[in-house]
Amino acid sequence: MNVTLVILRLVHLFGSVLWVGATFTMALFIAPTAQAVGAEAGKFMTHFTKRSGISKWLASASGLTVLSGAWMYYILFGNGMAPINVGTGLALNIGVLAGLLAFFMGMRMGRMSREVGELGAAMAAGGPPKPEQVDRMAAMQEKMARHAVLNAILMVVALAGMTLSEYFTITF
Repeated sequence: MNVTLVILRLVHLFGSVLWVGATFTMALFIAPTAQAVGAEAGKFMTHFTKRSGISKWLASASGLTVLSGAWMYYILFGNGMAPINVGTGLALNIGVLAGLLAFFMGMRMGRMSREVGELGAAMAAGGPPKPEQVDRMAAMQEKMARHAVLNAILMVVALAGMTLSEYFTITF
């Protein structure tokens, strides 16, 4: 038994559970609710993004997931132990690519989340929000909701590729 691979797999698994679970919660429940509520969701979203620490948790979970996955990838494929272009390797590579795209999209969404929080704070600071602030907030929330759905789809592809890769064994 390779203890390093076991530890890496556990880190990868638990990091991805937090990362994917939070992403699906955001995409399916929080973002649509905030979008439906409109400008009044600003206080909640500001608190949620700034005070809950979710951005730090997601950054840590996604970072650990990617780093542990990269290390496992190197162990399995870096020294020629498995082919990367057929069967298991191909399915795993599709999962890796989707996971990396989700990671970089998540980084972009983190920046957008900070922008939404800053706009929400500005809207709350000076009396009733200006119409252009309300319009910008609605546009930003809509963009984040679209990104969250796309990110969730990428994560489904990543999970499917990595989880089901062992069933795509091709022998010659």
